[in-house]
Amino acid sequence: MPSSKRKSATVTAKPKRQRSRAKAQTQAAPVPGDYEWLFFYKILANISLETYRQTKDSPETQERLRHFRNRLTSWLVLEAESALTSLRDKGCEEVELLWILAECTTSEGSPFLAGWADKPGVGSLLELFGLDSRQLSGFVSRLEDCALRIESVHKGTIFGQFLAVSADELLKLPRLLRLYANLLRAAREGFSPATHSYRNLAIAHLVSYVTKNTGSPRDRQVSALILAATRNDSYDSAVHAAWRNDPNNKQLISLWASVK
Repeated sequence: MPSSKRKSATVTAKPKRQRSRAKAQTQAAPVPGDYEWLFFYKILANISLETYRQTKDSPETQERLRHFRNRLTSWLVLEAESALTSLRDKGCEEVELLWILAECTTSEGSPFLAGWADKPGVGSLLELFGLDSRQLSGFVSRLEDCALRIESVHKGTIFGQFLAVSADELLKLPRLLRLYANLLRAAREGFSPATHSYRNLAIAHLVSYVTKNTGSPRDRQVSALILAATRNDSYDSAVHAAWRNDPNNKQLISLWASVK
């Protein structure tokens, strides 16, 4: 093996430079774009809605929501009770309202969020992906390197021309590999120990649901419920309105309209 490496040194110099260029290209865009983030959030949103549909009528869920409602109104009786009554009278279903609100803070309303919403992040990367940090980074790099190499085969080769004529779906493979790599990044950042991705998603869901059913965001009532659920004294209607008008949160709110 050592002798063969020496003999081919001049031949392999060019591929080495190509590999370094490929590595540089894969490192040039390490941040997920808006599309990947919204795709990631939409996955969570669909799972959350499906869990609600499957479990909302179960005795266990009904008991959880009753317990959650009692805890909610026992802390801020007048504000929370008034907000619930007002939103219910304007067209919101109380069960769904409580379910969404529970996702803002605890696992009481949603088995999907069991053990997650009271703490940031999923416990570890190993739990989330089955890979530790080093393995995950290597996997993402290999996906992007593979996408780059497939593109080089597609461009200017007879094989690439064959694919373009008879199997053009395969020409999408590099884009799909990069999408997968960016979704891994988005999930890694979204579930990092410093974030509450699902909580922001739940607040966006609450805003979307209330607006759809009442015709208005109802900042005063919604903020009163979030304050009671999270016991965050500083969360008033002004704070909530500022959260709702943040461009990133506006995207999350709009996302719920596309989730069926």
